[in-house]
Amino acid sequence: KCLDNAIHSKRPGFYLIKAQTAIGKTHIYCRHIRDTDRPYIIAVPTSKLKREVYLKLNRMGCELPVMEWPSMDDSICPLPKTLIASIKSGFSIGAADSLRRLIKFVEDNKNSTDSEIINQVNYGKEYLNFREHLDGKSHIVMTHARLQTLSSDVLKQYQIIIDEDILMTLFHNTGNVYIEDINKLSMYGIGGQSVKRALEMKPGEYEKNPVSLGKSRLSEEKLNEMEIASDVNLFLNCSTFCRVSADMLCCFEASVLPEAKYIVMSATLNRRLYEDYFAGRYIKEYPVKTAKYQGKLIQYYYYATSRAGLEKRPEILKAVRRICGELPIITFKKYDRWGGNDYGLHIGNAIGVNSMEGKDMAVVATPHSREEIYKLIGMHLSYDISGDMKNRKIEANGYRFTLMTYQNQLLRNLQLYYIESDLEQTIGAGPASAK
Repeated sequence: KCLDNAIHSKRPGFYLIKAQTAIGKTHIYCRHIRDTDRPYIIAVPTSKLKREVYLKLNRMGCELPVMEWPSMDDSICPLPKTLIASIKSGFSIGAADSLRRLIKFVEDNKNSTDSEIINQVNYGKEYLNFREHLDGKSHIVMTHARLQTLSSDVLKQYQIIIDEDILMTLFHNTGNVYIEDINKLSMYGIGGQSVKRALEMKPGEYEKNPVSLGKSRLSEEKLNEMEIASDVNLFLNCSTFCRVSADMLCCFEASVLPEAKYIVMSATLNRRLYEDYFAGRYIKEYPVKTAKYQGKLIQYYYYATSRAGLEKRPEILKAVRRICGELPIITFKKYDRWGGNDYGLHIGNAIGVNSMEGKDMAVVATPHSREEIYKLIGMHLSYDISGDMKNRKIEANGYRFTLMTYQNQLLRNLQLYYIESDLEQTIGAGPASAK
């Protein structure tokens, strides 16, 4: 009912449907899309989930054709591994023209008679020219990242369903930049006041970017000429940055979706953060009733299981084995050797994944993010970031407990959103019984 109401609403903005994990939201929107002749964009967080939704819609037999926007990290991507690695190397430093290698590969091999190369060239052409299919004549399944690149003129042709919380995707647009590379920008006269301020800052200081440079990007040729080793384009286009250490900055680049109507379905939505990030946009939240889970959730809180806690006391994971026996363990990627499962899941990559559905498992983690991430995003949202983290007794979701957190309620809300999102998505990967 909530989805139907949102679909028939005319007003642009964000329609937030907080649907708990494993309740079947993907099936519900796919069933609706199957029976309509109006084109839809479905945006999901990962290429793996993109593939799953694309195949599901094709199996269901939709009235309109269903197309999948190609990705380079797809398991089905036939492009040569060396070519993909080379292109991703350009992406890693934010180069504006990273795809020039793919363009050259397609041009150089366009007359090949080798069947494997023909397949690679065709995939390359599809990757480069897929925007031609955005004509409102088919359903398109894409990633959150792709959705951010589309204009309002394209989006107005479609109903847009965002599977999983896109705000978390936007919040992950952070990265480190070497001070050495900022110095090189200064030497070339690039960046102006932003560079000057970055070089003056002391470790622990935060700053809003004093210069708005839009979406300007240095080319890979220019970056190579300057011998840049980190993503200075992220810095040049960031909203906020901080001095992490004597030789490192951390930056947050804010990306705002064009004016359109977005229906967001996820278990981890936070209305206040949507209102603060998309200030001035219409936000409607649907109070969806919570279904009773069939499995059991056993919370064992004797040990502190943050990254720092596990680093200081690695015997915790051995203790978990004594408690949980041979259950598969999902924890931080660093400790994958303790996982005991064949699903390749760890904190941060379980979003939208149902590969452990119906299976018992143990989740060993309190997934704090780095403090500078909270404060960079908090500063962008105009929160007071002056306080420090301390052990505080707080109340959240009907429980009272002690947590290393902030006095400022808005910054605390952001922190809890991060922690809850990771835990909710991880537990949702196998909702039969979790410890």
